[in-house]
Amino acid sequence: MQRLSVGWARLTELMRLLASAHPTVLEAGLLNRTESGAIEFSYEAIKVEFLLQAA
Repeated sequence: MQRLSVGWARLTELMRLLASAHPTVLEAGLLNRTESGAIEFSYEAIKVEFLLQAA
């Protein structure tokens, strides 16, 4: 498995995009919205496996 190294600023940006594009992620509890409206990631890591195939 390859590891992707991402800086915190980029990770925060990606999480904001993910949360705005996919509210289901918030509903599933992977990301949390604080009372101030910030998005919080409460885990050290999440393992995600997926397969992309050409059409």
